[in-house]
Formats: sequence, C-alpha cells, structure tokens
Amino acid sequence: MKIRENINLSTIFYLLVAGCTHVPDHYIRYNGEEWPTDIAKPTLPQYDKHGQEIFFVPDYSLLPPFGVAWSRYESGTGIPLVEYVVPIMKEYPKELQKFIFYHEVGHFKLGHNDQGHYESTKDKLKDERDAHCYAIKNFDTKEQDRIWNFLRAEGDPITLRYHFSECSKFPKPEESR
Repeated sequence: MKIRENINLSTIFYLLVAGCTHVPDHYIRYNGEEWPTDIAKPTLPQYDKHGQEIFFVPDYSLLPPFGVAWSRYESGTGIPLVEYVVPIMKEYPKELQKFIFYHEVGHFKLGHNDQGHYESTKDKLKDERDAHCYAIKNFDTKEQDRIWNFLRAEGDPITLRYHFSECSKFPKPEESR
C-alpha cells in the first residue's frame, strides 16, 4: 500500500525539515475521508530506532492486507508508517487501540522493520512477542491485565504462550527514546 496522491509529500517533507514534530491533520486527507479523531493513538510523537518520526496513516478499506494495523518503511522515502484500518480499529476498546499502535511502534524501536523477511515462524513469533512486550509497558498493571485477557480471549497466539510478566527485560517506552 502506498501513500495516496492526495497527501502532499512536499508539504510533509517541508514540515519535517522545518522541525515540526508532526504533520498537522489539516494537511492530510486520506482517500477523500476525514482524518479519524476517535481513534486512541499515542499522544506524543513516536520515533523509530533511527530517530525518524513515525506517522500513523488511516486506511478505510474493508479488506486489510495484514490485519488491523501494520508497520513498514515507505518505499522510496523511508518514512516510517503505521497503517491502520479505521472501520475495524473503531470496534476495539480505546486501551486496545493504543496497545496496537504501541505494538507497531515497538517493531520500529526494536529494529524488526530493518530485517527484511523472516527465515522461520519461530523468529516471527519472537519479534511479535517482543513488540507485545514493548507495547504493554505503556500501561499500568490493571490495564495490562485487561489488555492481555482481551487478547487471550481473541485467541492471540502470543498471549496464549506468554504472560506480560515475562516482559521485564524491556525498558518503558519513554525511557527508550
């Protein structure tokens, strides 16, 4: 998937070079739709392990290619993107929405998007577990229990195998900037 032509890339680059920490919402309209304001994204700008700001890009398709959200570097520009499917994301509780975003940020912070393709399912599951661990650190213990239990009830393969208490080796996200 590619940034749609109605996003003015030169404006985005100008704002980044000028030192803006985010692109103002009024600069972006995605696929003719309004920018969603009822999705619980991280409130502070997020950065990949190279210090590049991560952009959160809504997708209004009903047949998502990779689930409810995915992270990748934009081909050609190298901009880190977290794309998410708005109609599906709106169905989740706000805590889970934030968890999903932080999970995708975790892939950038931990360098998973730099690796290319996985050689084994075991490697992929390890990276997914590590991204879960990165994400769960954004929540207090009560929220962690609710999120982990929700994911387990949904059959999430990571939470069925591990418990978030095994994530102690990961720093809190605000400590890892």
